[in-house]
Amino acid sequence: MERYWCLRWLQQENVSHIYASVIKENLVRLEGLPFVTRVPSLPELAAGSQVNLSIDEVDLLDIELNCTFLNKLVPDDDMAAAGADSGLK
Repeated sequence: MERYWCLRWLQQENVSHIYASVIKENLVRLEGLPFVTRVPSLPELAAGSQVNLSIDEVDLLDIELNCTFLNKLVPDDDMAAAGADSGLK
């Protein structure tokens, strides 16, 4: 039942992109929702990696969410280190 209402919320709010955390392989947990789904297009990433997903389809009958991997999010501390390495502040 909880999965259904998460999907309804995504539809009602017209969410087209969402952040998620990688649990393992192609399994992710959506940010801000108690929802776990598989993303077949997800590349091999370490558990805990933050990713940006495009929501392609919300299926209320099968209670499924189809998403596509867009990109991996870079943590702020990694960006600061990269800026220091390149001489940027």
